[in-house]
Amino acid sequence: MNGKKYRTSTFRKVQLYPLQSGNLTLDPVELEFNVKLIKDGNNFIQKSYILKSETVNINVLPLPTANKPADFKSAIGDFTISASTNTTEIGKEDATLLCVKIAGNGNFSMVHAPAVQWPKGAEAYEPEEKENLVKSAVPINGDKTFNYVFLCHQAGSFIIPPIRFSYFDIATKTYKTIETKAIPITISPDSKKLKQPIDEKGVNWPMMFVTIAIYILPALAVGLIFYLFLSFVIRKKKKRQLDEQKSMN
Repeated sequence: MNGKKYRTSTFRKVQLYPLQSGNLTLDPVELEFNVKLIKDGNNFIQKSYILKSETVNINVLPLPTANKPADFKSAIGDFTISASTNTTEIGKEDATLLCVKIAGNGNFSMVHAPAVQWPKGAEAYEPEEKENLVKSAVPINGDKTFNYVFLCHQAGSFIIPPIRFSYFDIATKTYKTIETKAIPITISPDSKKLKQPIDEKGVNWPMMFVTIAIYILPALAVGLIFYLFLSFVIRKKKKRQLDEQKSMN
């Protein structure tokens, strides 16, 4: 600056995503800091300064209204979508996981859980959201995963229809709608998670161990408590007898 070199430092860097169109004003940024100045010889004095930036005006262009998808929720960027279930062998009333992943780059703050058209007889819960984002990149890139837990109340063959996601492609300045592949699922009448192995003699060993744990272990615990209590009473009685003998002597 003016022929002199200065040290510079970036104190803060953020990405801004406007939520509305029109002329917007970014307020000045203030920075307070202390500087040591030479007074006389090796003596220093410390002074406080406050720097203030200029206001910044930006003009946010509105998104086009033509051809806007009904499910568009202000996501802008470039994205892909995929979906899968955690198992292909599903039993009636078994809790199953549907994983929907949206990856790419853009304003991930506006990437929300897409709607799933569940087949008749299926019950689903609110999805759990996980994100894996590189926020230092411009624009932000990475992925968001939405995990839906669902179960089916009746057996049969069903199809989870393609799951759609709409966004505005800033490169082509057009709306795009992407979708997953349909997921066929087969629900068996019996629960896979409750089914236990049975040996050639017809013995269900896991269930037998569960039965032992339920009935035998509590009985053993009660017996152990009674034994400890009885031992305590006997030791106390012997100690009292010893004390009586000592007092007589």
